[in-house]
Parts: sequence; structure tokens; C-alpha cells
Amino acid sequence: MKILFVRPPRYMWPFNSESSSFWQPLGFASMAAVLRENDFYVEIIDCLPLKIGWSTLRRKIESKNFDVLCVGDETASANESIKLTKFVKEIKPKATTIGGGYFFPYMENYSLNKWNIDYLVRGEGEQTLLELISWLDSRKRISKDYLFSKKNIGINSIDSIKGVIHKKNREVRINKEREPIDINKLPIPAYDLLPMELYGKNSTNHRDFAAIEHGRGCTGNCDFCSINALYSFKGKSCYRTKSAEKSFEETKVLVEKYRRKTLNWADGTFNLDAKWDSEYFQLLEDNDVNVLHTAWMRADCIVRDEEKGIMKKMVDNGLVQAVVGLERLDDNDHEYLHTTRKEYETCKKAFAILKKYKKVYTIATHIYGLPHDSKKELKQIRKFIYKGIVDFRFILPFTPYPGTKLWEKYKNKFQIDDFQSWNLHRPVMGTAYLSRDQLDNWFKWCLFFRLIHINFYNKIFFERDKRKRQIHVSLAMKLIKALGRGVIDSLRGQKVLEYGKKPEWYDS
Repeated sequence: MKILFVRPPRYMWPFNSESSSFWQPLGFASMAAVLRENDFYVEIIDCLPLKIGWSTLRRKIESKNFDVLCVGDETASANESIKLTKFVKEIKPKATTIGGGYFFPYMENYSLNKWNIDYLVRGEGEQTLLELISWLDSRKRISKDYLFSKKNIGINSIDSIKGVIHKKNREVRINKEREPIDINKLPIPAYDLLPMELYGKNSTNHRDFAAIEHGRGCTGNCDFCSINALYSFKGKSCYRTKSAEKSFEETKVLVEKYRRKTLNWADGTFNLDAKWDSEYFQLLEDNDVNVLHTAWMRADCIVRDEEKGIMKKMVDNGLVQAVVGLERLDDNDHEYLHTTRKEYETCKKAFAILKKYKKVYTIATHIYGLPHDSKKELKQIRKFIYKGIVDFRFILPFTPYPGTKLWEKYKNKFQIDDFQSWNLHRPVMGTAYLSRDQLDNWFKWCLFFRLIHINFYNKIFFERDKRKRQIHVSLAMKLIKALGRGVIDSLRGQKVLEYGKKPEWYDS
């Protein structure tokens, strides 16, 4: 049986370049490695680094002989995979389509009844997809000998495969949850199925990068976070980490075999485990492995690791970027979102610590447009974001995602047929006091005032670290271009940055 994973063409976040926007599809590579170990033929088409547009992708799909198409996306880019499954069913009506990731399994009725998907994999995909493919293969290859092959893993019914969602007699059936897997036993992701040399080839911030993970899940329970939906078990958050030795082994492969210069850690909470932090960076130091690291980090863990002397070890061994979820200034808002240990005072301590390390580029994320936000709350946020506490800020609209608690609370408040607009560029819903357009206009004014604020230029002209200065200049140019394009679109009567930035090769 031949399995094809595809990440289709998509729009970009308006302030990113193609060289840094598209990380390796790590989930595809990990599942492909497991399938290949079990003698299945696997291929990955990642359209993004190869600049494969929709016309070219269609020709590739027509020319390939495959049995199963696998897609998996976050909500922000799911619209493209929905489009992909539609035309795959037109071209290859006998092909089986399987959806996974953060989006499709939590929109099961839409996925199975409207979006041309035959089966869904909910939660971690490696073991579930292997069992599902093995079951499909056993149905295709009916023979007595096959009952004794190593591909037969004792699955007689689709209902017995944990983590699968399927249709039976026109009814959507959700099988039992799968227990968290031991990620230490996973093979190294199948990076060789990807054009590794293209990722970050001309990037300023993520030069020659590779996506990598050491942990899955979280100990927090944030109501807006998709990580909890994907990695929870029996309604509770579930965190696991690989050993420092296994993570170091994967690092050596990426650095020595694939000549990667930057590791972009995909962990939602990279620094959650102090033991791993200390042991992994010590292995890098002891073995003289030089590579840069970017990571999403928790504020309270930064404070903890600084006290233990671990932060210095991280920075000495390549940590150059830390993203921290500040989200809101008011601790009552953190309580509303159920964020864990992200109180404003803790975040201030963490940013003060990071500021000591001159090579570390610091990013804070903010959420605007909570259901109770008024002009007063937005004014406080805008006033704060111009302070020089961090190098850069991501200002993101409140967006309830499928599978989260806030999705269940607000899913009837908006139109969910057009997921192309669920991309963190524009709000998907208004507040009790402000409309979507008012929130969107506030965000655009934030961008404009950032462009004329003195701190914006201080970072460009007075930054001593060469790498950070290059990042400041690069982001300034992208911001100017994005705002200029927005003005032109507005004059033409078009929606400004509605769907992000369309690559030139998107339709080719």
C-alpha cells in the first residue's frame, strides 16, 4: 500500500518571508518514519519550500499511483487541505483520504460528511495511523498468507482502533481514545523525505533550520490552546519528554547529516522540564556541537532555570530566540483563559532575565479581542506594546479553535463555513462592545504607530548584536511593505490582508 502525505500551497503570515514561514511538517515526517519501518511505501510532497502551486500539484497528483492521501493542518491553514481533498477525490476517486492534526479530527461531522475525508486520526498519529493503514491494507490484500505477515497486527475491526473517527451506516463513530505513546521509542523523523536544504535557505532569523521536538503536551490547561486538545487524555493535560540523550542523537543527525544551523523547537513549552534543559545543553557543550536554538518558553520556567544556572548554559550553547506567551496584562484575563503561571509580574521577571543575555531575541505574544474587551482594554494593550521590554511582539486576535473549551463556548457566534479567514490575520468574532471591523482597524493602527514610534528605530540603529540588528531591519522592511500593500488594497476597495500574503507561485 502506498501512502502520500501532502502539505498544499498556502498563504503566508503578512510579516514573514517564504524562507522563514514554512517549517518542516514534523508530524508527517514522524508518522512516515513509523510507516516506513513497517515496510509501507511513503512519500511526502511539501509544496511550500518547493514552490509547487495548485496547477503543478494537480498534475503531480494525477501522475502518482497511491492508495492513501494523508492531510493534517492547524485551523489557520486547514482551508487549503480542504481544497486538496476535494480535487483528490475528483482525480483519484478510489483513493482513501485520512485527516489528522489540530483541526480535522475536532470537526468530525464536517470532515466526514462535507470535506471528502474518509477517516480521521485524533491525537498522536504514529501508532493510530499505523494500525489504520494496516487494517486498510489487510482489506486490500485478502490472502491466507497475509494473516501471518508482520503487517498484520491483530486488527479485525475498524471499531477496535483507538483514536480513529469513521462513518458506519452513515453515522459518525468516535472510537476510544488512545493512551499517550512513549515518544522515546519513536524513530528519528523521516527528514530524508523532505527537501531539507531548502528550509531557511535565505532566512535572516532561522538560517538553515530544522523543526524538532523533545516534548509533547503541557502541564497547563489553557482554554484557548489546541495543544491540550491534541495531547490530553481523559480530559487531562498530558506532558512527556524524550530523554536528553535521544534529543541529542536527533540533533547530531540534523547538524551533521543535514547541515542544519538552527533548530526551531516545535514544543509548546520547550523549557518545562528543568532536568531535560540541563542535561541536553550539557551534552551539546561536552560534545562541542554548535547550533542555534529558537523556542517557545514559559515565563515561570525561565525564572526557575535562571535561579538554577541553567539559562546561562542554554544561552552559552546556542539559545538565540525565546517566545513567551504574555497574552494579557490583567491577571483576571489570565484567569478567564485559564493560563498557568503566566501572571504579568512573572512575565516581567522572565523578560528582565532574558534582557541580560544580549544574544537572545525576545518575543512576547498578546491576545486582543476577548469577549469582554472594550476600547479601554485595547488602549492599555496598545500603550504597553510600545515599551521596550522585549524585541518584538505578536499581537494576535482571540480565535477559539476546534477542540478547545472556548470553541465549545463560542462556536455558535460566528460563521464556520469559511475557514480561510481563520488565520490570525483578522478577528473571527467581535466583543460585547466592538465589532470585528473595529478590532481589525485597531490592529492596523497598532502597526502604523509601531512604525513611527522611536523604540522601533532605536532597535535598528542602536542594537549591538549583529544578528538581532539584521532581524530588526528585516522585520521593519516587511512591516513597511505590508502596510504599503494594505493601503493600496484599501484604495482599490479590496479587503486589507484578509487572507495573508499570497506567494507568487501559489496558482502556478
